[in-house]
Amino acid sequence: MTGDRGHRVLAWFVLAAAIGFHGAASGAEPAKVPVVPPPGEEEIVVEDDPTHGESYLREALEKLDRWGLLKLLETERDVDAKQKLRARETTHPDELARLALDEDSGVRFYVAANRYTSLLTRADLAADPVALVRAGVAMSLELDPMAPPTDQQAAETIAVHLAADPQAIVRLALAANAKLTTATYEALAHDVDPLVRMKLAENPQASTAALARLAQDSVAAIQAQALRHPDVPPDLLRAASQSDEVEVRLAAAGNANTPMPALVQMARDASPDVREAVARHPATPLSVLRQLAADSTLAVACAVARHPHADRGLLMALAEDRRDSTLRQTAQDRLIPLLRGEIREDVLQRWDNR
Repeated sequence: MTGDRGHRVLAWFVLAAAIGFHGAASGAEPAKVPVVPPPGEEEIVVEDDPTHGESYLREALEKLDRWGLLKLLETERDVDAKQKLRARETTHPDELARLALDEDSGVRFYVAANRYTSLLTRADLAADPVALVRAGVAMSLELDPMAPPTDQQAAETIAVHLAADPQAIVRLALAANAKLTTATYEALAHDVDPLVRMKLAENPQASTAALARLAQDSVAAIQAQALRHPDVPPDLLRAASQSDEVEVRLAAAGNANTPMPALVQMARDASPDVREAVARHPATPLSVLRQLAADSTLAVACAVARHPHADRGLLMALAEDRRDSTLRQTAQDRLIPLLRGEIREDVLQRWDNR
């Protein structure tokens, strides 16, 4: 906190503390003072008995004159902490608008991140000179489809402005926001910074259009992240199954929406990790599981033994497999409840047919 206003706020808190101490010592009701002095207030106004206000002020100023550097710095820190607490916890838009004028960027950040901050105040903070404050707006902005059209337009304007922010930290915060519109997500999908595009690919609410763009990104890791998303179009998953990048094919093999033909193709993939992912896929048919049960990589065969579609015949074969004891044990563990259920059903049927 710097400048004349900083000194006024500091003096205000000193005065409030002095009056409080005076009231406690005298047994009187503690003075009622506003927590945040109004912005631009030139005089310190304290709600107290007017016959004692001047003496209290004199006492506070005398105390301030006696304080050394450490005490002054401690009080200044206390002022900043109180302002930040107000910015975090208040639910009053008018108070947040006043706090948005604070010289401390930390206070302005908490105002920007507060869900009760008005769109008008957010628009002002979206142009704040400090990137962290603008990031606060980006992370808390909500585009409510049920809001009045004017509010929707105002929020969209702020989002578009932030999507073009020169600082990546602002665009990262926007990319992580799950309450934006398709247009904003599409703009971020073309961001020059791969970290921003990766963050968008991780966003559970990323639009289908943005995911389609990210699934064809120049960076394989971003492609893979987008292909893991539950809303990525199936045709892109099918195309990804033929990618030259193992990471991309692995992501496609792990997506629950991958089409059956792509799974069948990836069951013969050169990468054992991809084949294992197919063996774990919930939609992999029994015919493909039988093929993978003979895979040279034991991890693939073990995944088959754990698959819910593995039938009795397949599990019996794996329970006697000589390649590995862990594979046999995994299949046997699956067989025990299966056989127990079959025997119980058989006993009950015989009982009914007596």
